[in-house]
Amino acid sequence: MGAKQIYAEALLEAALERNRLDELDREARKVMERWEENPELSLFLKMQGIEKREKKEVLEQVVFPWVSAEMQNLMALMVEKGREELLIPVLEQFGEMVMEHKGIRKVQVSSAVPLSPEQKKELEFSLLSAMGCRAVTAEYKEDASLIGGIMVRSGDWAVDLTIRGQLMGMEKYLLARERAEQ
Repeated sequence: MGAKQIYAEALLEAALERNRLDELDREARKVMERWEENPELSLFLKMQGIEKREKKEVLEQVVFPWVSAEMQNLMALMVEKGREELLIPVLEQFGEMVMEHKGIRKVQVSSAVPLSPEQKKELEFSLLSAMGCRAVTAEYKEDASLIGGIMVRSGDWAVDLTIRGQLMGMEKYLLARERAEQ
């Protein structure tokens, strides 16, 4: 288990213990937005040669006034351990863990043509039982190279129901059969 996972799990545990899961999830997203809006802060924290004390002082002045004690503790600990470059990946991991805890799965759906609202609703309903979750949040994109059908991905899980996938499967089968006959 990597450092990112350890810090994210610690934040999740603190959020659950204090019954503040939704609040900390919103706060984590707010921190990520602010980091994106102010890349100088991220660069400053990543700079070598700046003492930990100075980094903590900047966080105390710029960030701590608008974040919770849990987030302050996380940031201070990460600076103290020299892991401040992992802050955003930790918060992203935390967000994924919150969704998982709530039984929500995030999926990416690729299709050759746009799906209608009815098709999207039907697909999301089918995914609920297939994935064994309470809710699905889907991100849709078009990819003409699929030729037809859909590709659904979620983490390590994927279902390829595309014409391109079927053609590739046929190609592998025919090549394997040709090799076996030689």
